[in-house]
Amino acid sequence: MSHTIAQRGLAYSARVEHANRNAESYPATRRIRRVVWNIYYRHFRPGDTLLDLNCGTGDDAMELASAGIRVLATDGSSEMIEEIQKKLYGTAIRTLVTPRHLSFQRLYMLNGSQFDGAYSNFGGLNMTKRLDQISSDLERLVRPGGYVVLNVMSKTCLWETASFLLRGKWKKAFQRRSPDGVLASMNGERVWMHYYSPDDIKRSFQRQFNFVSVKGLNILAPPPSAMPVSKILGRGARLLESLDDSLPSNSALHGLGDFYVIVFRRKGQ
Repeated sequence: MSHTIAQRGLAYSARVEHANRNAESYPATRRIRRVVWNIYYRHFRPGDTLLDLNCGTGDDAMELASAGIRVLATDGSSEMIEEIQKKLYGTAIRTLVTPRHLSFQRLYMLNGSQFDGAYSNFGGLNMTKRLDQISSDLERLVRPGGYVVLNVMSKTCLWETASFLLRGKWKKAFQRRSPDGVLASMNGERVWMHYYSPDDIKRSFQRQFNFVSVKGLNILAPPPSAMPVSKILGRGARLLESLDDSLPSNSALHGLGDFYVIVFRRKGQ
């Protein structure tokens, strides 16, 4: 590896870690983690072996490993895999988490493996247009009766839309609905993001997965990107979070948050 390439890799890792620490400091981000982890524990059990898509720096994998769950933590970024390896070094859970540099576009390389479930957090699947392929791959990899938990960025975010409209940015207000996706900045890199409604995900997974539930996140409550607003609202932000949590389980409002968590169960027994 050349000196220049090595420096670039170190700089990227530093940006990733810095962005990760900043994001995790936001109350809204911590709340998303709590909500998603609670959903994990409704469907995953100690002794399970899970597939983590887009593991990032490994917070989800390490949380589940602390509960006695084995995780194959995959990510398309070698820098992310290096970060999770650093976090695992010397810990008691290092034998339960297996980091692997593998894009979710190449899950066919896991053919022959079998998992009790799979998950993807914080919009990892928004970086692909090939949802049908992901569904087909998970059909082969997840045992019948196993659960798949996906945290996806929604096609319509009330907070984001209102924020842009109030500033007169009409095009940006509805950018998530673009069929071609949106070029976004993520940890210092430019990536194409594609946004999906719960119905979009259901259509892609309906052949071999049964829909179980959907839970919207930051529908009425400010999302992580609106941290200044959360500070201004103070306790009012907590009230809005409570209102989010009180929405009926079958409400269409669950698809209008910044994120939503959708759960499927693999058909068959």
